[in-house]
Amino acid sequence: MKKLLLTISVILGVLHLCIAQDLITKITGEDIQAKVLEVNQGEIKYKRFSNLDGPVFTLSKADILMIRYENGTKDIFSVQPTRQATQRTVQKTSTNSLSLNRGTGLKSGYTSNVEIGYCFGAGDYPYSRFKLNVVGNYQINPHFSLGAGSGLRAYSDIETLLMPIFTQIRGYIFDNNISPYGSVDIGYSVSLTGDGIDGGFYFSPSLGAIFNVANNLWFSCGLGYEMQKITEQWRYGTNIYEDDYKLGAITLNVGLVF
Repeated sequence: MKKLLLTISVILGVLHLCIAQDLITKITGEDIQAKVLEVNQGEIKYKRFSNLDGPVFTLSKADILMIRYENGTKDIFSVQPTRQATQRTVQKTSTNSLSLNRGTGLKSGYTSNVEIGYCFGAGDYPYSRFKLNVVGNYQINPHFSLGAGSGLRAYSDIETLLMPIFTQIRGYIFDNNISPYGSVDIGYSVSLTGDGIDGGFYFSPSLGAIFNVANNLWFSCGLGYEMQKITEQWRYGTNIYEDDYKLGAITLNVGLVF
């Protein structure tokens, strides 16, 4: 009988010791059996339950998920993903790094667009030329921009340099880090060479896509058509004559939007 009472007393004593301890759970999932001494604004102080006569330890609240106290109550300090969950999130983010990210398209405000390319002559007067455009746009929303620009067209066949001045209307299909676009330039070109060739009406629709390569920096590429009207003056005897031509071309261009 005495042995039974002794055994019950030992068991109750062990249970009391287990219940009397506090349990600190860190955000990493590690449990610390402790006796919590202080809970301050940014940290807690405790002693290890296995060595209550030992040193006092300090732990930041940012590293603690929860404390279960000996009386059954608990404090929750931080709801953070475990290391494994964090690793899974990182892996998922890396996997999706090349996918479309919604809501990451062009933001409202002023943007600049610089394009270079080549126009392959087409039609009745297939005069090819080098292309440079510089455009200032206002991005009204992620899908629509309106702006004005200028550029250069260097014709090798007729040794003429024209400067188009135009308005540009551009629309983007997606509000993403990658989006197709459609663009229309309408304006007038002037001659910079004074060689008897004057510019005229200018019109250029195009289709392409933009790709976000860095913060507020986009790469663009496009394919389009360009129609440039010119007037050529020529003299016969004392008379001066004028002929009008429409110079068509298929355009390929690349550029940056920033």
